[in-house]
Amino acid sequence: MAEQKQANPAGSMTSLYFIFLMVILMIFIFPDFRNTLATGVGFVFTPLLGFGGKFPVLTMIFAGLLLTIINMYARHYFVNWYEVARVQEKARYISRKIRDAYRNRDMGKIQKYQKVQSKLMMDQMKISQDQMKPMVVTLIIVIAIFSWLYYFLDSIPSALRVFAMPWTWPSGIDITGGISMFPYWLILYTFFTFPLGYFITYLFKLYEFRKRLQEIKG
Repeated sequence: MAEQKQANPAGSMTSLYFIFLMVILMIFIFPDFRNTLATGVGFVFTPLLGFGGKFPVLTMIFAGLLLTIINMYARHYFVNWYEVARVQEKARYISRKIRDAYRNRDMGKIQKYQKVQSKLMMDQMKISQDQMKPMVVTLIIVIAIFSWLYYFLDSIPSALRVFAMPWTWPSGIDITGGISMFPYWLILYTFFTFPLGYFITYLFKLYEFRKRLQEIKG
């Protein structure tokens, strides 16, 4: 049975995080590039988010908040959420109609709905491309902020980098340590920003749909 593949925000978010991880690997591979860039952007971010090096976890959280808002706003700018919802709802409707046609063995309707489904797949491909466009805009900002975070967190005294976790209590862990190539602070950052990204996207979508509703009401 032909099934409709639906473009959805969750799939797009997974792609965004895959690219994000590739950027992190690039920062690892080219430390000289990372440190040079971090020194430059540090003139802005160190006084803004550094907190004098006393609260590295807060530095990480606020940097993540800033980066998430920038990424989600850029994504909101390029993506028509009303069109996304319309195409997804139509795709679900056509999928139901195709299933019903298969159950009834109505080949005429199957061919008719499959043509509509092919057109919808093109629309969904365009939506997926639109959802990826913000990465082109924000990639430089991502590299800059993460280069600075690596440089800044490594530069503060080790005693201030200790973060207490439930499984390490009471000794805590150094957030610049890590598992293989990934420091603990990056793992904490991911756990923090992943749900935050969904929440901010939800707010942008809510705003867009309310605005559309007001336009319809006139």
